[in-house]
Amino acid sequence: RGVQAQIFYRAEGEAFSSENVTKVYDLPFASSNLIIELPKNEYDALRIDIEGDFILTDVQISQTPMDIAHTFEKPFDVLHVLVLFCFFGFVGWAFVRWYYAEKNARRLSAAELLFCLGCFVYYFLWASLKRLNYAPDEQMRFDVTQFLFEHGRLPVGDELLSDWGFSYAHLPTVLCNWLGYFCMKIISVFTLHPRVLLLAARLPNVLCGVGAVYYTIKIGKLMFKTPARWIMVVVMAFMPQFVFLSSYINNDMVAFFGVTMIVYAWVLGMKYDWNFANTALLAIGISVCALAYYNSYIWILFSVIFFYAIYFRKHPGNYKDAAKYTAFIAGVVFLLIGYTFIRHLVVYNSLLGFEVTAYYGENFAIDALKPSNRFTMLELGIPLMTMLFDPIYEWLEITWVSSIGNFGYMQYRGPDIVYEIVTAFVAIGGVALLVRVVVVLLVRGRKPDPSMTLFWGLVALAAVVTVALSIYNSYTQDFQPQGRYCYPAFLSLVFFLAKGYEWLLSLLRKNEHKYAVVSAICTGFAAFSLFMFWTVYLPS
Repeated sequence: RGVQAQIFYRAEGEAFSSENVTKVYDLPFASSNLIIELPKNEYDALRIDIEGDFILTDVQISQTPMDIAHTFEKPFDVLHVLVLFCFFGFVGWAFVRWYYAEKNARRLSAAELLFCLGCFVYYFLWASLKRLNYAPDEQMRFDVTQFLFEHGRLPVGDELLSDWGFSYAHLPTVLCNWLGYFCMKIISVFTLHPRVLLLAARLPNVLCGVGAVYYTIKIGKLMFKTPARWIMVVVMAFMPQFVFLSSYINNDMVAFFGVTMIVYAWVLGMKYDWNFANTALLAIGISVCALAYYNSYIWILFSVIFFYAIYFRKHPGNYKDAAKYTAFIAGVVFLLIGYTFIRHLVVYNSLLGFEVTAYYGENFAIDALKPSNRFTMLELGIPLMTMLFDPIYEWLEITWVSSIGNFGYMQYRGPDIVYEIVTAFVAIGGVALLVRVVVVLLVRGRKPDPSMTLFWGLVALAAVVTVALSIYNSYTQDFQPQGRYCYPAFLSLVFFLAKGYEWLLSLLRKNEHKYAVVSAICTGFAAFSLFMFWTVYLPS
């Protein structure tokens, strides 16, 4: 594991030096084959340096281009057939369940399911095109998943450390690693090719992105009476940064998927009533967020508030059933997350892992990355407003741009005009929403529904708190203006944006005009996403 290889080459009369050496190649798996191409020349000698634990089976040198031939020693394998049978059986079961499901407002149509399938293909395409560690922190995330795959357990103590001194296994938020581990185990039945295993580790993020689209469609079907719901769905599904987060190993998209589950459970409880089905969905969403990322925890807190507020509004004084549902939710959550947090408490004597990462960071990080050698904005005496708006730091601008689309390690962004257009589009929707609120509440004097007011209030407040936490962390802990840290608020943004445009659509009298406008907006945004993919993501 962790084998590195490089080749020195020299012509006659020369010496081996740093100028005539290939770059270092990391071989993540012992079964890897490696082809290294040397500059065309006549060489007197070659030197191969390999560092790590390995077994070298063969070295071949050829003047013509080489390829690796794969042979299959087992033409038939029962385990292969069993895995394929389970996969196609699950697909068949899902199709039959959908086909015979009760036709109601929540049921997705065939076209909507095809849209989700198209999103899967699109996200998987992004995931298949880039090398490991093209995106922020992917190497550190993959290290944990790979350790799980090779050892069947999480690393403990200093078994897996990075330049930062700690490992992401020192935090209990390892759901993306466990999901990647299961996918890698399934794929390993068929092949151990490193590239395929990397795609398997990325697959959970692809599926979480598609799952978020799926639940957003279901939310829109219940919360919108006009085609404006597709503005919410398409803007979210094709936002370049959303697609990017769905293409590599990270916790952000897993947490976002949990947020969409929670919000859909809220809508079901508000529109209908709480029952074991939607409380189970709420509990699963809470568990996903708890095991994914801390910046989504505000949705867990607000879920408690929303559940009791809606339940007692529908069932005043019914404490017995409230206790029953509370016990059910708590039981499901404990079943799903209890082991992870208890293990972390026992192994590291820390529930959330902040103290552990600080300890390992200070003791094992390289000098430049030790917490004691890194000064925060607060310690440097830089005012908060300066951090947010000053051209030197540009926290708000960088965060906003990287919420729309900024690839690699935040160094590949599109032309300024595309961000200006998206900003204008969001601003128009925001102004329309404010006008709608003023018209409905003040001009028409319509009395708002308490449940709906609570719902929209918590959705808005969750977004505000998420962004505020990201600002606080950059100011007091680690200056990192990245849009992904604000993504638990993204659902709130597209939700309110679609509501604003819904009011603008209400100014049109004919339905065909409304559908034409929505189609134009959705087509334009999909084209924008493809433009960013073709002109920025691919060349990078």
